[in-house]
Amino acid sequence: MLKEITHNSFSLLCIFFFLGFGNATAQTCVSGQILVSIKPGADVATLVHHLSSAKSIDCSVGEKIADHLNIWLLRVPDDADDAGLALRWLRLQPEVIQAQYNHILTQRTPPALLEILPNDPLLAQQWQYNNTVHPDADLDADGAWNVTTGGVTPAGDTIVVAVIDGGVDYTHPDLQPNLWKNRAEIPNDGLDNDLNGYVDDYQGWNVWTQDDHIQGQGTSHGTPIAGIIGARGNNGIGVTGINWDTKMLFVAAGGTEASILAAYDYVLNARKRYNESNGAKGAFVVAVNNSFGQNYGQPADAPLWCAAFDSLGKAGIVSVAATANLAIDVDIVGDLPTGCPSTFLVSVTSLNKNNEKAGDAAWGATTIDLGSYGKDVYSTASGNTYTTFSGTSFAAPQVTGAIGLLYAAPCPNLISVAKINPAEAAKRIRELLLLTSVPTPSLSALTQNGGRLNLAQFLQTYQTYCINCPSPFGLAANTNNISGTAALSWFQLSNYQQVNLRWRVLGAVNWSYVENIAPPFILNELQSCTTYEFALQAKCSPTEMTDWSATALFTTAGCCSKPDDLTVVEVGVQAATLHWNTVAGAINYRVRLRSSIGDWQTFEATNTSLALSGLSSCTDYEAQVQTRCETGDTPYSASVFFMTKGCGSCLDATYCAPGAPSSLDEWIAMLQVDDWVNASVFGGPGYQNFTANSEVPVLELTPGTFFPTVITPGFNGTLLKQYFRIYVDFNADGDFNDAGELAFNPGFAHNGPMSGYLATPAFQTSGLTRMRVLMKFKGNTNTTLPGACDNFEFGQIEDYCVLLNPTSAVGGELNQSVDFKLFPQPASDAVTLLFPPNSIPEQADVTVFDASGKLVFQQDYSTGAASIALSLSGWPTGVYILDVKTDLGHFIRKLVVL
Repeated sequence: MLKEITHNSFSLLCIFFFLGFGNATAQTCVSGQILVSIKPGADVATLVHHLSSAKSIDCSVGEKIADHLNIWLLRVPDDADDAGLALRWLRLQPEVIQAQYNHILTQRTPPALLEILPNDPLLAQQWQYNNTVHPDADLDADGAWNVTTGGVTPAGDTIVVAVIDGGVDYTHPDLQPNLWKNRAEIPNDGLDNDLNGYVDDYQGWNVWTQDDHIQGQGTSHGTPIAGIIGARGNNGIGVTGINWDTKMLFVAAGGTEASILAAYDYVLNARKRYNESNGAKGAFVVAVNNSFGQNYGQPADAPLWCAAFDSLGKAGIVSVAATANLAIDVDIVGDLPTGCPSTFLVSVTSLNKNNEKAGDAAWGATTIDLGSYGKDVYSTASGNTYTTFSGTSFAAPQVTGAIGLLYAAPCPNLISVAKINPAEAAKRIRELLLLTSVPTPSLSALTQNGGRLNLAQFLQTYQTYCINCPSPFGLAANTNNISGTAALSWFQLSNYQQVNLRWRVLGAVNWSYVENIAPPFILNELQSCTTYEFALQAKCSPTEMTDWSATALFTTAGCCSKPDDLTVVEVGVQAATLHWNTVAGAINYRVRLRSSIGDWQTFEATNTSLALSGLSSCTDYEAQVQTRCETGDTPYSASVFFMTKGCGSCLDATYCAPGAPSSLDEWIAMLQVDDWVNASVFGGPGYQNFTANSEVPVLELTPGTFFPTVITPGFNGTLLKQYFRIYVDFNADGDFNDAGELAFNPGFAHNGPMSGYLATPAFQTSGLTRMRVLMKFKGNTNTTLPGACDNFEFGQIEDYCVLLNPTSAVGGELNQSVDFKLFPQPASDAVTLLFPPNSIPEQADVTVFDASGKLVFQQDYSTGAASIALSLSGWPTGVYILDVKTDLGHFIRKLVVL
């Protein structure tokens, strides 16, 4: 055995490169430390203060390292995202000469004598990395980790690998540090802070529930896949992934092509935003794992699915897919998605620890690209555990992880291509995977080249072809809305001795030249609202000069453009504040606003924010903004949407997010409380939110009452035992944790309708609050009753708004078979109650409460008329609860007043 080297003194792994041929060595750095050299006269404390303010990163001055070189040590968070963001920001500051991580150095030892292994205690069970029984049947991970252990590209980009699956145990301590977070999003504030089209996508995305609860519908499959790709390495816990420190973007989805295509859209959106903003937005997603499919599926029947791989590839994302777990030739019988003919798709079959194709793994000499180890591999499991897994699902993520690892290799070739031509970079990765796969007899004539993944050969071959002096890449320009100037930046390689610039107005004949520049380089005296192009070349030695880079374009400030970053920064009961960035050349701005049922209203603004008042409470609004310039008005910006508060705690409070179980086999078919009934049908999501559904009647609850209750399950086949519970937030404090709020709890499982009583305590709270109904499958080992905030795999959860009425006794039974209508709805001046011709009451007691439970109107009617008209004169806008007790029944409805 070769000498084992472990790294116990740090958790952040950062890779920097030494350019050469075949002798590049991975360098590690001290966690949370950056070295920075600043210009004479510059103040390091001011620099640190500006960093903390600009990027919300906790940064402090450590110590001065060298007086003559003016080098300081700065301390930043251990997190790789924050550290990378801080380093990139520092390199762009005019007072900074250069900045880098604080690398750990070792005595030089020939690479052949090194074997880098992490200190994770269960590593010995991960034979796929280092097989001691059959030494040739493994990934040669130690040789790959001698090159890099993952994390960031040589250009400082945080590498992200996407995983699409049913769910992940995001609290697992071996996964949690490496799960991607959307740092541009504020979690659980109900807003799309980064304007990417997804609200509160801080942890990733759940296609089913349209939020970021990535535990999804079940974590048993996605958790080990994530562990294979990127369980935290060298942390002294459990196992390691192929990448020790690469981020994993998880999207919970599956079951249908529609769900998967929606997941692809989220992943593609993240990478495209990264490409278009030169890393300022989105995520640098380099690969997406697909451990799902359709046995015998035909690509001709799934053109959208197959085309999606091309769309992802053009943005720079390689898709990796597991083939079927069947002993079939997919070239003959078909498979999806591994049969899709995309040059950006890598299809994978499974091997065992003896380099034999797994007996239940499919093959295809044309369709399947290569094999990897999927039989009895050890990885993370749900509930902070670890165990063995088998199937092609666990071979594919080894290839996915390899792609992430490649981007961290200390050679700038790949990232330089990815910055200029992302699609070309993705194609080169696939070609390199096939080129470096190791011939394997059991795969001969069963895959494209009869080979298997070998991490060491994959990375070391790439290093062998490393170019010592590539053309400058990562070109960007920032005009900062300052007329006549632009700050040019690029990634400055350590062996660039000189960088030269050429620039001109787009379409002009002649270039202007400047030699020996450093980033950021400021161009001054430019024409306003004009598009320029620039390119760079570099000198690496007196005789070695690169070609000119690809040109980059920028447009100077001064154009009359529409704002593209409208946000809602504050929302109240009848007020909201809008904000947008300054547009150079603007005289002022115009905002237009409308409710979900109203017409546009316009407002003038002299600065970049507008405080709106006099809005209707509990109402949906849409807002847009345009710029007004001397040359005319721009089109309106994209819309932002918000809802004002005042709906009562049911809609205003932030309740715990319920788990999103799978409701394909069992679901809540009907809920009945006294005479109040709501039926739902098969096909709904695992979590159904009826709180804003105006078609569902409002249930009124009175204190100290036992309401007869029946929850009826629906089944798609076998009748399975279920647990049933109902929680009600009786004190309207935004949770279900208080005494008496578990209102219905039979305590045992049943496979038919569950009957009992919903018991209300002696509450004093008035108004709308939330009720949560849970149905959870009881398996042989799953014997825990569901809590209001629990995540479980099978069953269904429903939320409702209910009216708490502490002063009113129920007069007459709820009767939904005799219904009245409200017209118009919403109303402004008056509203009419219309009774059916065959159900006209002799008397009616009409009571109206606002959303907080306050009584605003009460009157008895005994005319026997078919309609009752109510004047709304003087009523504030908002949502009201209309309570009508008649001799024919008792009715409750929502009334919206504008």
